[in-house]
Amino acid sequence: MKHLVISILAAVAVSFSGLSYAQTATVKAKESQKALSGEVYLGIGMPVYSVGSVKSTPRYMAGFELRYRFLQSPWDIGFGSRVGAFKRTYNEGYPVYVSSEHYLAADYNLKINPKLVFFAGIEGGVSIAYDMSRYNSTANSRGVPGVATDLNAFYAPKRVSPYFAPRIGIEAWNRLRCTIAFDVSDKGNSNVNFRIGYVF
Repeated sequence: MKHLVISILAAVAVSFSGLSYAQTATVKAKESQKALSGEVYLGIGMPVYSVGSVKSTPRYMAGFELRYRFLQSPWDIGFGSRVGAFKRTYNEGYPVYVSSEHYLAADYNLKINPKLVFFAGIEGGVSIAYDMSRYNSTANSRGVPGVATDLNAFYAPKRVSPYFAPRIGIEAWNRLRCTIAFDVSDKGNSNVNFRIGYVF
């Protein structure tokens, strides 16, 4: 009888150890799956500087990020790209620009509760502005003095500049991500932007 009881207890212990191992493996697998996440977002950037009489209008943007979260750590790193469109106001016209930013990012995540995370971090990379208008040619044809004709301005890169941006935000329900960032670049491109993203 004693041997029978010991055999039953041993069988139960082995069964539970196997179940415990399976659960641990499943939890680890889920955590590893959550370590990599993506985000698509829309936003608007408000210009903070003007260059003389030249001013920029709000910049509408769309982009994505891929992030890797270090397990057992509040840090994550990632990279992203976005495009934005804006105008600049001159006395002679309103040239349209499209910009693209390509950057690396790092965030520190502070878990408020299971459904809400506060984060603060920084991103940095390059910003490329493209002239999408025929401003120079149009201005020249209207006889605006001091403006030379440049037929290559259309779709041509106007300026490439480095930028960095401190940022803060919240992520709710592991899905909705709201970010405020201050893009620090040359005076014509610096802006405070607000983004709303979907995390997957």
